[in-house]
Amino acid sequence: MTVIKDKVKSLREEGASRQEIHTEVTKILREYGVEIPDEFKGHHVKRGHRPLRGFMHFSDELTDEQRANIREKAKSMHEEGASREEIHTEIGNMLKEYGVEVPDDFGQHREMMENLNKEQRKAVRAKMREMRKDGATPKEIRDEINKMLQEFGIRESDDQTSQQEQTSGESLSIRAYPNPFNPETNIEYTLTSSTQVLITIYDIQGKQVRLLSSDYRQAGTHTIKWNGLNESGLQVPSGVYFIRISTENETLNHRIVMMK
Repeated sequence: MTVIKDKVKSLREEGASRQEIHTEVTKILREYGVEIPDEFKGHHVKRGHRPLRGFMHFSDELTDEQRANIREKAKSMHEEGASREEIHTEIGNMLKEYGVEVPDDFGQHREMMENLNKEQRKAVRAKMREMRKDGATPKEIRDEINKMLQEFGIRESDDQTSQQEQTSGESLSIRAYPNPFNPETNIEYTLTSSTQVLITIYDIQGKQVRLLSSDYRQAGTHTIKWNGLNESGLQVPSGVYFIRISTENETLNHRIVMMK
């Protein structure tokens, strides 16, 4: 088992893909006389999504107990039906509590990293380790990684970006910026006609966190700020929240993420 663990660790540090690691481990097992069913490869790939993959290169900075806590948290959230983004946000918060600096939008790079070859992934991870060692801020790391990805020809599609930024209905549209945010975000909404408007913040369990506004508004674009405080004036914890805007004609929910 030690040989396999060392091999997997070495391959990950080199930026190998999951398929490349799996192929190499299968080869080692067969050298030890372990018979591997032909369908084993396919079965392995079909497992549920792995929200921890984006954080594997941080594992050396954690204790065994911290790694176990993160794995258990990810497993329980996955079993409860949480989305990949929700799990990613929570694990990111745990890493930060453990003193690991994680760029706020690191998870957004995960899908783009899949489009890189082995050498490119290795270069990106090496750059992140180097910058963290040199004391770079999360923003500096994020900007540098974005620059590298663009040099490799990898960019987020305009459609994906616009979908993340705005929620639209027949008579109402909502966007929030920045998102993710800390400590406050601007909520911009556009009305096609004058109407009574109710703006409320809810947490991911559907519990009301803050009533922001209940007023009559003219048609047009309006902006209101949420400072991340609940009804009691206390700072809300990191996580996913929803802006709910209700008018006389419709109700829309817009997802936002508080990052610390």
